[in-house]
Amino acid sequence: MNSPFAPWQPSWRRRLLRGALILLAVAVVLAVAVTLLQRDQPPSTFTIVAGPAGSASYLAAENYQRIAQQNGFDLVIVTTEDVAERLDLLLANEAQVAFIPSGAAAGLETDALQTLASVYYEPLWIIYRRALAADGPMDDLRQLQGMRIALGPDSISTERLARLLLGRNDISEENTTFIDLSRAEAVHGLRDGSLDVAFFAGAATEAHLLPLLRDPALAVMSVRRADAYARHYPFLTTVTLPEGVIDLEENLPAEDKQLLSAVANIVIRADLHPDLIRLMTIALVETHEPGGLFEKPFEFPRVGNADLPTSREYLAYLEQIRNGESQLDNILPFRLAALIDRIYLFVIPILLILVPVLMRSPAVYSAFMRRRLYTWYQLLRDIEKQTAHMNLEQLTVTEQAIDEMERLLVEEFSISRGYLAGYYDLRMHIALVRGKLLKRRESLSSDAADPTDPIAPPSESRTPPFLSPSDS
Repeated sequence: MNSPFAPWQPSWRRRLLRGALILLAVAVVLAVAVTLLQRDQPPSTFTIVAGPAGSASYLAAENYQRIAQQNGFDLVIVTTEDVAERLDLLLANEAQVAFIPSGAAAGLETDALQTLASVYYEPLWIIYRRALAADGPMDDLRQLQGMRIALGPDSISTERLARLLLGRNDISEENTTFIDLSRAEAVHGLRDGSLDVAFFAGAATEAHLLPLLRDPALAVMSVRRADAYARHYPFLTTVTLPEGVIDLEENLPAEDKQLLSAVANIVIRADLHPDLIRLMTIALVETHEPGGLFEKPFEFPRVGNADLPTSREYLAYLEQIRNGESQLDNILPFRLAALIDRIYLFVIPILLILVPVLMRSPAVYSAFMRRRLYTWYQLLRDIEKQTAHMNLEQLTVTEQAIDEMERLLVEEFSISRGYLAGYYDLRMHIALVRGKLLKRRESLSSDAADPTDPIAPPSESRTPPFLSPSDS
């Protein structure tokens, strides 16, 4: 049933006031959030440390650099083979992002660094001269004892991993010749016969590896006990180099090769700006989701094989991307989309606290309750002013409206205990106005019974003026 008092119902006023308060709170919080977040803008330039030019990490870093430039940032690439130096650059804040192979940061106790993601496999290539394997392909590290082996410079993670694996097989300087050579020198040594074996790490497409894989005088060791090594060293995994994957026409390799592999991790400073983490997440997904020689599509980037805690900001945004919830980046410039997301995360928790507190504030609540009561009193005052000019039809409509008003007060009007006195005062004043309406009705009835008294002319409208739509 539509109440004749719809424009003055307390529930309507209450909703309006609450809406206004909420809008005010939202506006204030948004203004504060925008001001604070604009002061905390990300730096336009940051640095990533990768391997030498032509390496898998360098090629990936170049792709990150391109994506950063598309979004208004400058990513500087610094190169070094020394993984320890990469970590030092991060800790000194001379770089903010770096490629670190799994296992290289194991045992590093610091809160300054975090892992962003694992991005691709870094297989360990054990390449030997075929002339040494007269009895068949070599497949066991124990067969390397007594040979001339290039492990790489002491500062390179490949050398550390090679020493670790050889040491588990009782191979050391006491029974084997370890030679400290650069990559280029090791490649030359294998070809001229001054080396028997060399350890390398990286993608098969790297410039120094591909010629070795095609050289008929050289072979890649398929590690027969690769799964056992991976069980002993969790930062390692096993990958398979399929037959013919290097060259189908020449069928290189001639059989499947089982390799041990580390995983390339993207390590960042823990204080890296959230917008740069967001940017790097976009770059990692775009660069590594398609897969590669060893990586299946959508296998990377992933969380795993990490020596350091994983960034929570990365995990949250990666989930948004994979759930299709990062639509702002598709329609807005990167900086604006990032700002809106940060405002959302900043504002919602504050509003969840602020709005209930504001609505329960004593001053606000007191004004709100008085306003509810005064609304009804204003209506009663309008009725009282018009009573002396009403005809019988208008009185009937008004009395019905008064009855509806009292019904609303009794059945639907909610009020706290502290304002019950005002509530019952209002009920008494309703009774007072109802009495005046009754007296007006009695007066009109007596006038109608006396033909000598003039009767008030009928109103053109049956609706009292205070209930007309124009006054509402």
